[in-house]
Amino acid sequence: MRFGKTVACVSNKSTVVRGSNADEEIAKIKKEVARLARKKKQLVEEGHAGGFVAGCVNTEKQSLTSNMDKLAQCQLQLGALKKTMMEVVGHTVGGGKGKRHALSLRIESAEKEEYNVRMLVLRQQSIRTLWRAATPMYNSVVAELKEKENELRMIV
Repeated sequence: MRFGKTVACVSNKSTVVRGSNADEEIAKIKKEVARLARKKKQLVEEGHAGGFVAGCVNTEKQSLTSNMDKLAQCQLQLGALKKTMMEVVGHTVGGGKGKRHALSLRIESAEKEEYNVRMLVLRQQSIRTLWRAATPMYNSVVAELKEKENELRMIV
């Protein structure tokens, strides 16, 4: 009797399970991805994507491009070192402290280098006559497009 009083306040609505066709959902997402890709292309053509300012000084452009390439290399190197550290930690449960310490020093050095280059690139990108940042609308469309592409990848 007490149990009946306790559960009397719990709603007892039935759950209806509806079948759906995955092909319809995939087609819907593909259509949305295509629409967002067209919108992104239109925004790029209208100049919302950001990048180098037309008529900027060529040597400054080359310097920024070089530093952006160096930043990408630093980030790849740092990622590879962190991956190696995870593998070392996973494989050397008891020993390997020397190897882990040496690797942690290399990671620390790579992080410092990546930070310095990133700050240099950000300073160069703050020059209004050299670099134009992307508009918030463009960033929003790109983020939504990536989200839909990831959703499509998970379904397919």
